[in-house]
Amino acid sequence: MGSGLSGHAGGLLIDTDLRSALDRVAALSPLLVASDYDGVLSPIVPDPAAAVPDQAALAALRRLGELPATHAVAVSGRSLAALTSFVGETDEITLVGTHGAEESGLEVSGDLRNRVRELQSTLGAVARQHPGAAVEEKPIGAAFHYRHVTRPAEAAAAARAVAEASGARTISGKMVVECLFGDANKGDAIRRFVGRLSAAATVYLGDDTTDEDAFAVLGEADVGIKVGYGDTRAAYTVAGQPDVAGVLEYLLERRTS
Repeated sequence: MGSGLSGHAGGLLIDTDLRSALDRVAALSPLLVASDYDGVLSPIVPDPAAAVPDQAALAALRRLGELPATHAVAVSGRSLAALTSFVGETDEITLVGTHGAEESGLEVSGDLRNRVRELQSTLGAVARQHPGAAVEEKPIGAAFHYRHVTRPAEAAAAARAVAEASGARTISGKMVVECLFGDANKGDAIRRFVGRLSAAATVYLGDDTTDEDAFAVLGEADVGIKVGYGDTRAAYTVAGQPDVAGVLEYLLERRTS
């Protein structure tokens, strides 16, 4: 994990090693700049439906996407529809939902659709047993949010049991259990973009356990940045979400110069 913040650049305290890494990749083309949404482009908020974007961070990512040979991507566990409702329709940023499963639309078969609906219904029953829990429906499953329940460990265990019984896999996030059919993950999504773009380097920012799949596929030329502290495969860290805009603005400044 990266060391603490020490150097100053662009109005933001940035670790000297991270600053050097951003200087290096800013000169490479094509460049892929990818980011998680919740906790990175948007602050973590009590109500998942109210996770509006950090306008400075979003503007910097959008401006990066406008540059030649620079591709901006937002990768989220949110459904593509939900992510689009927050970010808006944009040509500068490619939006990828449901951990990479919804990049250009998702065709769900009738059999899978029935399994998804049954899963969502059963999770809804669990949520009613744990006041404060909420179920976020997705095309290939659901997210069980339990930030506001009085017995969080019990609620999370119940959601995982439902997923297991349904044949869905689970991904544990920040006070959320993702219950999904299929094996889509953010690492595979990043790999697809790197291959498609023949990217010389990738910058990826993420804050959650689901972002570790993306950090895991990065190579020596790439820059993985964990937002917040904790165990991570990322080589660099920043203290929290308010630092994201500064990192992207610094990369933008170096890329344009």
